[in-house]
Amino acid sequence: MPVIPSTMNAPVFASAMSLRFCLTRKKNDWLYSMDGLTTAYEALRPRGILAVWSARADRKFKERLRKVGFKVSQHRVRAHNNEGELHMIWLAERGP
Repeated sequence: MPVIPSTMNAPVFASAMSLRFCLTRKKNDWLYSMDGLTTAYEALRPRGILAVWSARADRKFKERLRKVGFKVSQHRVRAHNNEGELHMIWLAERGP
């Protein structure tokens, strides 16, 4: 079973215009650090998967995943039903 952390606030609808936006939280930054990724790695069973979404690619993040010991694949996906901006999803598998 994959671990899929959700670190963004739920969409917030503001005023009568229903403007949607998400707020990131600074305290969640550690999840993407070596310490946070190591914690995720250790929480997984062998061959378990950590899935991480981002609005853009991040080469340094991919390198951190590998340094922790994950086997990493990255996937560029469209935001909405094969339309919209390209986003990045990393699938990080713990070794056996």
